[in-house]
Amino acid sequence: MDQLQLSWQAAYKDNLFILKNIQNQWDCQGFSTILDHPAYISTMNVDDINACYPILSEIFGSTIFLWGIGLWVVKIVQIIGLFACYALYIHVHYESEQFDEENGDIQLPEEEENMLEHQIKPCILLQSACHSQMKKLTE
Repeated sequence: MDQLQLSWQAAYKDNLFILKNIQNQWDCQGFSTILDHPAYISTMNVDDINACYPILSEIFGSTIFLWGIGLWVVKIVQIIGLFACYALYIHVHYESEQFDEENGDIQLPEEEENMLEHQIKPCILLQSACHSQMKKLTE
């Protein structure tokens, strides 16, 4: 009822013509009661007029329910696809890392001490340029 009520209120503020058409087509007035945001006040007998919500929910209720189920299925498929893409990314990254290590293309340090060695070795060639970097790393 909440979404239908919000839609009715938005139409009441923005496009009253839509509500007039609904009230004329199904001989109803207002949303949950005949005085709840009516597009116009009918001159008919109050006992002969019903609120529009029961009529709308009877006509569109099952359709809206099916659309809701369909949207949830789409969301679940998207989440499964996201996990599948992530798993593929992890697998490809791991495989490429293994391939590079086997071919000697990349040597990844395993500990912080090894990491320090890998950062200092290139600096030996350019001692003057890397002198300040070496101080920071050893401090």
